Amino acid sequence: MLWILVAIVVAVALPACSRVNTEDSAGLSVARAKALVAQSEDKLILNDLKTLSVGAAGELAKHQGTLILNGLTTLSPEVAAALATHAGTLRLGGLSTLSVEVAEAFEKHDDLLILNGVTTLSPEVAEALARHKGPLRFDGLTPITLEVAAALAKHQDMVSLNGLKSLSPEVAAALAQSAGDLGLLGLSTLPDEVAEALANHEGFLILDGVTNLSVEGAEALSRHKHPLSLDGLTMLSSEVAGALAKHQGTLILNGLTTLSPESAELLATHDGAMNLSGLTTLSDEAAGAFAKRTGTLLLDRLEALSPKAAETLRANPRIRLPEKFR
Repeated sequence: MLWILVAIVVAVALPACSRVNTEDSAGLSVARAKALVAQSEDKLILNDLKTLSVGAAGELAKHQGTLILNGLTTLSPEVAAALATHAGTLRLGGLSTLSVEVAEAFEKHDDLLILNGVTTLSPEVAEALARHKGPLRFDGLTPITLEVAAALAKHQDMVSLNGLKSLSPEVAAALAQSAGDLGLLGLSTLPDEVAEALANHEGFLILDGVTNLSVEGAEALSRHKHPLSLDGLTMLSSEVAGALAKHQGTLILNGLTTLSPESAELLATHDGAMNLSGLTTLSDEAAGAFAKRTGTLLLDRLEALSPKAAETLRANPRIRLPEKFR
C-alpha cells in the first residue's frame, strides 16, 4: 500500500492511453459520450471539452478508468454530482475555484480527485471537500490559511498539497492533525519549527522536495512514527544520518546515490523498513553495516558491488538486491 501511495502523490502514475478529440469543443452529446466510454479502456482524456451537460457527465461517469476533463473551467453542482458517481480517478485541472455546492457534490466521489488548477479555497469549501471519501490533490494551492488547513485536516484519506513552497509552524501543526497521508513535495526547505510540527502527523509524510535538512530538523522528524519520504536529499552528513536513524517507521531516502561508510553505519541502526533505491554502489564497509540490519532494506538499483560486498548483503534475507547480485 505504501508504494501505491508514493506513486499517487509523486507522479500520479496513470496507465497509458490515447487522447480523444471530442470534435466539438462546445459540448458533448449523450450519445457521443456513451460511445467514447465504450471505445476507451484505462484512461479517457477529453481536455478539449469546454462544456458538459448533466446527461453527458452521467455517461462519462460510467467509464471504469481515469477520466481527465482539464478543459472544463466551470462546473454546475448538477454536473459535479453526475461526475461524482465515477468509480475511478477524476482530474479536473481547469477549475480555478469551487463553490460550496460543487464541493458538496464531490462528497460522493470515492477515488482520487485531482483539482490542481484550484488556487484558493475558502474554509467552507475546504470543509465540504474534507468529506470527500478518496485521496485529494490540490497542487495549485499556494499558500493556504490556517482555517483551510484545519478544515482539510479533517479529511480521512490522502491530501496532496505539492504547490506549497513554505509553511508556517501553525499551518504545519494544523495539517499534521490529518488522519490520512500528507504530500508536501513543494517544500524545498524545512525550518526546524515546521519539522517539529509535522513530526506529529500520524500518517505517511512525503517531503521529497526538501533538499537540505538540519540536524535539528532531522532530530524532529525522527520522532515521526509513520512512513517518511525524503527523496530530495542527495547527500547525508553523518550527523543527519544518525538523527534519521532514530526514526521508527519506514524511511525512504531514494535520492541518495552514494553513502559514506560512517553514514551507512548509522543508518544501519534504523529499526524499520528502509528504501535506498537510489544507491548505485556500496563500499564493503557499508555493505557490512547494512548486513546487520533487522529491518527490510531496498537496494534494488545497485549497479556495482565487490564480490565481498555482494556476498555480505546476500546473507541477509531482508535485503532486496538487483537480480544480478542475488
